[in-house]
Amino acid sequence: MSQAPITRWTTHWATVKPLDTALIFEERRYSWRELADTMTGWAGRLAAVGVRKGDRVACLLSNRPEFYFTFLAVARLGAVFVPVNGRLAAAEAQHVITDSGAGVLVTESAHGKVATALQAATDLTLLDVDALPDKAGSDASDLPEPVFEDIVAILYTSGTTGRPKGATFTHANVFFAAESMCRAYDYGQSDLHLVNAPLYFTGGLLTLSQPVLLSGGTLVLQHTFDPELVLRDLERHRITVWLGVPAALGLLRQHKGFRREAFASVRVLGSGSAPLPLSLIEFYEGIGVPLCQGYALTEGGGVATILDPADARRKAGTAGLPMMFTDIAIVTETGEPAQTGQAGEILQRGPSVSAGYWGNPEATVALHEGPWIRTGDIGSLDEDGYLSVLGRLKDLVITGGMNVYPAEVESVLTRHPQVADAAVVGVPHQIYGETVTAFVVPVNGCEPTLDEIRAFCGDHLADYKLPRLLRVVPELPRTGSGKVRKNVLRDALSAELERRVP
Repeated sequence: MSQAPITRWTTHWATVKPLDTALIFEERRYSWRELADTMTGWAGRLAAVGVRKGDRVACLLSNRPEFYFTFLAVARLGAVFVPVNGRLAAAEAQHVITDSGAGVLVTESAHGKVATALQAATDLTLLDVDALPDKAGSDASDLPEPVFEDIVAILYTSGTTGRPKGATFTHANVFFAAESMCRAYDYGQSDLHLVNAPLYFTGGLLTLSQPVLLSGGTLVLQHTFDPELVLRDLERHRITVWLGVPAALGLLRQHKGFRREAFASVRVLGSGSAPLPLSLIEFYEGIGVPLCQGYALTEGGGVATILDPADARRKAGTAGLPMMFTDIAIVTETGEPAQTGQAGEILQRGPSVSAGYWGNPEATVALHEGPWIRTGDIGSLDEDGYLSVLGRLKDLVITGGMNVYPAEVESVLTRHPQVADAAVVGVPHQIYGETVTAFVVPVNGCEPTLDEIRAFCGDHLADYKLPRLLRVVPELPRTGSGKVRKNVLRDALSAELERRVP
């Protein structure tokens, strides 16, 4: 199946084990045969409204089986799948529609207001899955299959520093990303994977879901992350694999219904999207569930590095080693290879990385450095080749001419007994250029003071890295994929400081 389109995975398992369960959602189970039949039926439905090879089909759906049906059907036609972030306002979503050139939008009643506004502004054909007849439509199994190098999806970045850009991915890109995950975690047909990350993001659609379709395991889909439901389904379905984000793992640990017995069947518990605090590693290790953590970005196909659980403590704070088919390098500001332990921009190359941005040649050129892609992240490699991620280039704090990497300070902050979560940003300062500012979420309302924070951090960090401003907040603003929205923190603090100026 290595040179076949990704839809071949579903038809393969439908032939090998047709009655085995492929997907579970709430009380509904779908066998591999049902999934394959639904894929071809939905492909016929899309073909009936004019979708042809190369056409872009947008999808504005929450986490529900129809999201997978649409993705597989679009892929089967050789068309291009364009997921739309369900949290976007109509004006923001319109950019994704117009930039991709999508002519059809598959949506649901919950997004009816936005969908109607998009149709009025762009003349889209709408398919509301809540209003479609039960019969999927004509069978598209006789249509020509797409080829390995066809574009199958355009995944839009979060756009925190400008309008989102659409990274393109071929069937080949998706295969190599999925195969990397399967090899890294030794996925097999007996694994049950819990998926509650938003499917409209790279992590949900590619990193979590496609390896299951490739390996023949079972997807247990949840509408959203809910600690109570996670604990219930871990035990109820005897989940073997769950990949979350640090914030979710932290909330789960604090939930009143937390039971270590819920993790009895879990063999892979992973974390991505943000650095993993040592306290979480120690907690889950203490209940016998070693945490895997890794690093990835949309343009890299959602895979890059992984830290083996056996190294979780020895290499704590790192994101591990490059995954199969992936190379990682660090370069300085001058483009020279960084020395061991020297910080610089992280570069990635391999067959899972995007060839570029849809309809944006200038951004595509800026993305590439020869065969490598520029991640925009700062990192370093230790003597064993383990990657440490130090933050985004745009989040680097330069105070008094010295570089402060937020991830390094955040790692120390989250070890403070009164800090549950933390983020570090730089704000303008008349003398130092920028000043290090810490936003912390307290543990059980026990608010630490700036002096306490500085004293604690002073045992682990140089003085210029210590926070000079502290803000205690109930929670950190995050994207749907779990990343802290540091631009929101910076903007709020800058506005507050400006108001104080006479």
